[in-house]
Amino acid sequence: MNKLVALYRNEMVKIIRKVSILVILIVLTVVCVAAMVLYKISSSDSFFADFDFFGTDGTQEQLEYYRSLDQSDIEVQAEIERLESLAKLGLDVYEDGYVQECAETRVGLRLNSVYERYLIPEERINELIDVFNKAIASGDYKACIDADNQLHDAIYADSRELSGIYREVNELLIKCDPTGESYSVFRPIASELAENRICLYYDDNDIEILTAGERDYYLDNVLLSTYKLENGIDGDSSRFYDSADISVEIGLFMLAILSIILAGSSISQEIATGSIKALIISPVKRWKIFAAKLASIVTVSTAVFLYVYLLSFGLSAALFGSDFGEYIYISGGAVHSIAFPVKLLLSSLLDYVDILIYIFFAYMLSSLTRNTALSVGISMAVYFCSGLISTVSALILNKEIFAFLPFANLSLSSRVFASSSDIMAGTQMITDKPIIFSVVYLAVFSFCMLFIAYDSFVRRDV
Repeated sequence: MNKLVALYRNEMVKIIRKVSILVILIVLTVVCVAAMVLYKISSSDSFFADFDFFGTDGTQEQLEYYRSLDQSDIEVQAEIERLESLAKLGLDVYEDGYVQECAETRVGLRLNSVYERYLIPEERINELIDVFNKAIASGDYKACIDADNQLHDAIYADSRELSGIYREVNELLIKCDPTGESYSVFRPIASELAENRICLYYDDNDIEILTAGERDYYLDNVLLSTYKLENGIDGDSSRFYDSADISVEIGLFMLAILSIILAGSSISQEIATGSIKALIISPVKRWKIFAAKLASIVTVSTAVFLYVYLLSFGLSAALFGSDFGEYIYISGGAVHSIAFPVKLLLSSLLDYVDILIYIFFAYMLSSLTRNTALSVGISMAVYFCSGLISTVSALILNKEIFAFLPFANLSLSSRVFASSSDIMAGTQMITDKPIIFSVVYLAVFSFCMLFIAYDSFVRRDV
C-alpha cells in the first residue's frame, strides 16, 4: 500500500508541474468570471434603459405602416383598430400585456369570417367583439380577464366542464397577480395549466387517449403550474442559478478538455519519452502504476470540478445576493422544492459523470494505442461530435438497440432535471429506459474500458 501511495504522490506531482494545467485553470477562471459579470450587467434593470429598441413609438410606427396599405383589406382594418386602441392607452405593441392580448384576440374575432378560427355563431362573435372593445377601451385588468372567460364560454358552449377549467385558471391568475403587473410572467403558466387540464379531461372522457407516460406528464405539470400560481412563483429559475449555471457549463466544458488531455497522454506520452521504464523496472507491480495514474487524473479532475462549482457559487452569490430561490419538482405525486445551490450541485455532479466516462475512454486509448496524438484526438472528436452521433443513431437505429449505445445513456442531468419542452418534443436523444438502467450500463461500460486499458498496460511490453 505504501508503494501505491508513493506512486500516487509521484503522479500528482507530475500533473501539477505541467504548465498547461496552470494555463487552462487561468483561462477557465477568467472565462467563468467574465461570463457571470456579463450576465449580471445584461440582466440588470437599467441595462436596456438607454436602448429604446422599439419604445412607445413602435405602436405609432406600425400604425403608420398599416395606414399606408389598402384600407379596404379586412386584415388591415383589424390591425389598424388594434394599434389605434393601444395608441390611445399609450401602450407598446411589443410588450406582452393583458390589453395587448385582448387586442390580438379581437383581431382574431374580426377575421373569424375569413379564417374561421373560432367555431362560434356570427351573432355571438359580434357580442364578443363588443365585450373586448369595452375591455380594451377601459384598460381594466379584470375586464380583460372576464372577456377571456366569455370567449371560452362561447368556444365550449356545449361543455361547462371545459369552460369552467378556464374560469378556474383565470381565478388563480387574478389571485396570483391581482393588478396584472406580472401578466407576461404568469399568463404563460396559467395557459399551460389550462391546456394540461384540458388534455386530462379529454383522456378521462375517452376523447383523446393518452399513454401512461403522457398522463403522468400532464398530471405533474398541473401540480407544478397550480403550485406556482398559488404561491406566486414566477418561473423555474433565478438570476443566481442562471448565472452560476452558465459559469458551471463553461467550466465543465473546459474541464472535459483538460481531463481528456491528461488521460489521453498519461501512458502514451511517458512511453514515447521512455520515462515510464524507470517505473516498470522498479519492484512495483504494474497494476499499482496503472491505478496510481488513473487515480491522480480523477483526483485532479475532481478538484477542478469542485473549484468550478465553488467559484460559480461564490461569485453568483456575491453578484445576486443570498436569496437563492428554490427549484420546484414533483416526486411521488407531490410538489417538493430544493434550494437552487443544491440543485446546481446535483445537476453538475451528474454532468461530471459524463466527463469521467470520457476520462476512462481516453485513458483506455492511451494504453491501447501508445500514441498521445491518436488517443487525445479520437477522444476529443468523440466528445465534440457526441451530440451529432447520438442524434443520427437515434434516427437510424431501433429503439432497443439505441438504448445500448453509450451516448444514449449519458446526460443523466438532462433526464433527472428534464425540461417539459424536451420531454414532449422528444428532442432529448437519450434512451427512454429507467435511469437506474443507464447508471448500471455506465458502470459496466466503465469497468470494461478500464479492464481493456489495464490488460493492455500489463500484458504488452513497454
